[in-house]
Amino acid sequence: MNSGQTCPYSVKKATRVKGGPLFYGFAVRAVAKTGEKMFFPRGTRQKTAVFLRRLAVLLVCLCLTGFFYIAAAKTIPDRDAKVEKELAELYGKVDSSAPIQRQVVQAKGGEQKRAPSDAKTLAALRQAAKKGDAAARFGLGQAYERGEGVRQNLKEAALWYARASQDGHAEAKLNLGKMFDAGRGVKQDRSLAFTHFRQAAEQGLPEAQFLVGRMYQDGNGVTASRTIALAWYRQAAEGGYAAAQYMMGRFFVEGEEVEQDIGEAMRWYERAAAQGLPAAQAAMGLAYEMGCGVTADRREALRWYGLAAAQGHSGAAARIQAMHKP
Repeated sequence: MNSGQTCPYSVKKATRVKGGPLFYGFAVRAVAKTGEKMFFPRGTRQKTAVFLRRLAVLLVCLCLTGFFYIAAAKTIPDRDAKVEKELAELYGKVDSSAPIQRQVVQAKGGEQKRAPSDAKTLAALRQAAKKGDAAARFGLGQAYERGEGVRQNLKEAALWYARASQDGHAEAKLNLGKMFDAGRGVKQDRSLAFTHFRQAAEQGLPEAQFLVGRMYQDGNGVTASRTIALAWYRQAAEGGYAAAQYMMGRFFVEGEEVEQDIGEAMRWYERAAAQGLPAAQAAMGLAYEMGCGVTADRREALRWYGLAAAQGHSGAAARIQAMHKP
């Protein structure tokens, strides 16, 4: 090249650099439209080629980044399968006659609290859960089950409940049993539901005791036995669980597993009704209407029927209409 000649490389000349990939030209043409001088100052063919090679490397990096992002996104659905597998490893088919863990680990007050929705609280829970804190694992299970503070994920909830259950957390066992019973987040398995209910019941949870009694009564996940069901109902009723108190009333009315005793039935019904259970309130209304176990009292019957009907009890509402007919 003569010293007097100028060499203003154009975009078209730059795209003809030997050895460059075919897509160089397309990328450079797009860039050149915004200003040739900004991106390609006067210079030598070598400098332009170096720039283009760097641009090519950048484009390749962007393509690879997109590829790995897509590959990672495709693995997200596999999370469900992973959770399912891990849960199965934690809780396979458990023999219902196996020894029950006696260690009791519960949240403060022994009651199920609302899952925390504050981000900082959730972060603290997650940190504690990783260190093996049973109550924190139970709290994370609640958060995932209810979708509070995190996106609802029933499989993830079941996994955290399972981890807390292994640590002996009674309420986690109860909640995991409910998930197995209904097939929520895990494959429905009434036998596993019974196992978890029974373990939580042995740890003293009245609701779990009631659920064990109901499964014995209905024969779900275990051989039916009304006698055993009554024993579990009694434990739950004495623990103050309203539904169990109502069932005790029914057993004494029917007089099969126990000697019929209408007076005892009314005492159980009244305890459940006082806690606001509609079925028990309707039973109280019927007792006062018919004079069964108590002195007949129309006003008292209507009062109890009214309380039950206000909660949507259709039978109580029908009795109110019938009592008001001439």
